[in-house]
Amino acid sequence: MDRRIWIMSVATAAAVFLGVFLGWGAPAVALADGLKPFKEAKSFSCEMVMLKDGKPADAGNKMTLKLTWAAPGSLRNDLLMGKKPQSTIILPQGKAGVVLDHRDKTYLPTDAKPGRQEAAILKLVQGLAKYSGDQKPAGIDEVDGVKAPRFDLEIRDPEVKDSAWQYRIWIHPETKRPVRVEFALQPGQDPKAKDVAAIRLEKFEWEVKTEDLFDTKPPTGYKSSVNDK
Repeated sequence: MDRRIWIMSVATAAAVFLGVFLGWGAPAVALADGLKPFKEAKSFSCEMVMLKDGKPADAGNKMTLKLTWAAPGSLRNDLLMGKKPQSTIILPQGKAGVVLDHRDKTYLPTDAKPGRQEAAILKLVQGLAKYSGDQKPAGIDEVDGVKAPRFDLEIRDPEVKDSAWQYRIWIHPETKRPVRVEFALQPGQDPKAKDVAAIRLEKFEWEVKTEDLFDTKPPTGYKSSVNDK
C-alpha cells in the first residue's frame, strides 16, 4: 500500500473514533422540534410531580398525579394511590368544574376560574406553544436512562408587566419530543431553587383520547359534599 494512502486511512479512522467518542455523531436537537408538540397537539397526558428545593417532594410513596390537557385549555387531574383512583379534578375550559372523591363517593362543584396551580399549568402550555426563540442546550442530563439536552427558557407573561416565567425543558435526542418540563408556580422564580414551589411534568403521551374525560356530571351513586343548610 502507498505510504500516503496508509497515512490517510489511519487519520480517517482516528477521526471517526474521536467523533464517536466525543459524540459528534449524536443527533442534533433543536429547541423548535421539542416545542412543536405543544404548538400542534390537541391533547396530551403526563405525570405531574410536586418539587421541593428542585427535588420530588413525594419521593418514595406510591402516589401518582396524572394530568390531562385538551385544547383550548381544559384540564383534568387524577390522583392515584398505586393504580387505585383517589380523587379527580375536572376543569373544562371556561366552564364550572367538579372535584370527585372516589373514596367517599362524593363530589364538589367548582367555579370556572382555575386555581393557582391550574393557572400556572395553562400559562406553561400557552407560553411554550407561542415561544419562537431558539438557543443551544444549557446542558445534558439523564432522564429515564436517556441523555437529554436541557433548555432553560424565560418567557414573558403578557398579562403581568415586567414578569417572566422560567421553564426547564428536556428533549429526547432521537424522538425530538419533550421528556420532562419543570417550572415554578410563580413568575420570576427558578424551579430548582430552595423554598420555591415548582412542578415537574414527565412521561408525556400525545394526542390522547379525551372523550368523556371532561364531563362534569358526577358518576352514578356519588353524593354532594356540600352540606345543605
